[in-house]
Amino acid sequence: MFKKIFSLTLAILLCCSTPITVFTQAEHSHIEENDVSVCIDEAAVTNTASLPLETVTEELEAVITDYVLTTSLDSEYLEWLLCAPDEILSATTFELLDYFLKSPFMGQQIFSVSATPADREIDFSCHEAFRELISREDCIEVLESYAGSILYGSEKNELDITKLEKLLAQPSIKSIVSDLPSTASSCPNLQSIYSASEVVTSSVGHYVGSIGGIDYYSAGTISTANERDVEVCTPHRELTPSEVTYINNTFDYVGNIRMNEPTAVYNCHSYAWYQFSNSNPYWIMDISQFLYDSGCTQIAHTSVQTKDIIIYVDGYGYPLHSGVVYGVSSSGEITICSKWGQAGAYLHPIGRVPKEYCSNPSTGEIRCYFFRYHDYENQNTGEEYHSGFYHYFEYADICKICNNQINTTWSRVPCSGPPCAIIKARQKI
Repeated sequence: MFKKIFSLTLAILLCCSTPITVFTQAEHSHIEENDVSVCIDEAAVTNTASLPLETVTEELEAVITDYVLTTSLDSEYLEWLLCAPDEILSATTFELLDYFLKSPFMGQQIFSVSATPADREIDFSCHEAFRELISREDCIEVLESYAGSILYGSEKNELDITKLEKLLAQPSIKSIVSDLPSTASSCPNLQSIYSASEVVTSSVGHYVGSIGGIDYYSAGTISTANERDVEVCTPHRELTPSEVTYINNTFDYVGNIRMNEPTAVYNCHSYAWYQFSNSNPYWIMDISQFLYDSGCTQIAHTSVQTKDIIIYVDGYGYPLHSGVVYGVSSSGEITICSKWGQAGAYLHPIGRVPKEYCSNPSTGEIRCYFFRYHDYENQNTGEEYHSGFYHYFEYADICKICNNQINTTWSRVPCSGPPCAIIKARQKI
């Protein structure tokens, strides 16, 4: 229900977005200064994020500025992702199946970089190896044999089972299987996978969804800067070493810099909006309460600073991905640090992201919004000094997300040092 409401809300914002910024660049190639053409609109942008969902359609009066990248998908990337070598296309059906299941394409379907459980299935027929696979007369026979080897093999691997489940869910495969006289008798291993049901239990909270074969459960709520409740989740298990290796092989491409290792514990939304740290303990599915918190302000891309937040949205305005502005060059190029689902956190240009973050994956269009949001708490900074009869301690409002500091003050306590005793400030100046 939230997804539909929030999609409608951001769609309304998009309809109100008369000025836009259009960049042209290759999504998966290095960006040069001369590759970017900019049309800048200087219209003022006011804070609409504090408006509640139920009143935004009535009270929205501001001009909303978004940021659009129209990209041409890199042919080398697409060949790497969707093509297979000639020797594989002419290999045995078993070798063909094994290649496809271990391909980066399959990895991107299993370990989705989407912030939420996948609700849109991708047609695997875009991949050469899959098209060749379903054209083979012994396709189902090999699938049955492969299913038996992973279900009853000496080293049962949940990752292999998850990949095969994803493959068997394809309508073209289901159609072939349904034409069999009796799947239960002729293909018991495939039937076992089709009929298997997962038992969802947890002592932590209710079941939220499954991503990459890992179940997520509610872990309660956290609060935004102005006390709005946000549900957080935790996985029932962490990634295995083999899954980490597989994910890195799948998502390490074309010059992006991996900053943190893969983990199932936290995702892009939590990384950007809750805690910009690899010790982040939560996965966040829904960022609406952050966006509508009064401490969150939408900003134009021309005003972007480091530590601002970017969200990528789909064609309906639903958030696909969040990231943190890591740097802005003198020429205006923006570098993002963001976590890709269960994959690691990557340092990358705005347009060099998986196709899953495109508002229109077929054309490569990327639609983004920028926000400034901080959750400040007054804390001791660790700075101190002695002068006269007092010892001084520095305090500041420090953002719990990105450690940004504002409103620095000093507190003092009487002290006969040096040498000074280890003391704490008890009184503000």
